[in-house]
Amino acid sequence: MEEENTPKQRVKRSFADTETTPGWLREFVDQNFVITFEPQSYCQMRKDYEPLVHDWAGFSFVHPPHAEAQLWVEKAATESAKGNHSVLLLPAVFNAVYWREIVYPRATEVRVFTCPVKMPGAKKQIVSQMCLVIFEGRSEEEKDLPYPPIFPIEPAGWDSHYYVRARNRARFSKTV
Repeated sequence: MEEENTPKQRVKRSFADTETTPGWLREFVDQNFVITFEPQSYCQMRKDYEPLVHDWAGFSFVHPPHAEAQLWVEKAATESAKGNHSVLLLPAVFNAVYWREIVYPRATEVRVFTCPVKMPGAKKQIVSQMCLVIFEGRSEEEKDLPYPPIFPIEPAGWDSHYYVRARNRARFSKTV
């Protein structure tokens, strides 16, 4: 069982969701968080498991359908209060009601991608800005803060997975 927790094994296991999450992004999550449970993948293995109804276990990664983001955020916040923490890949819709009522007061931090994100096999990127919302439980000092810390991030090597042709990469190159 110890072998399953090695980073290499975690990366292999985490690619169960490649239909909706880019591989480079899964690698980034695995390198930065100790993911031990994935409700969506577990649901595929056990047909009687419903992630929004049953408890989560450990530290979870979830990339919910964007239309159901609010339900998954509510569940992640509830599970975090029980000690089951999570990272959610969500559209960065900062003015949405669920952001104001759940994410801002209860998330530990938000990491906003400065790079485009597209689903595997898609020709175009996701229209919305994407972010990782982390629910790890707030400390006593952080509980009174109105917002979690928000950080812009750009994982190394993301462009090589999207823009094979130089002319497409040039559109997103940094100018001095």
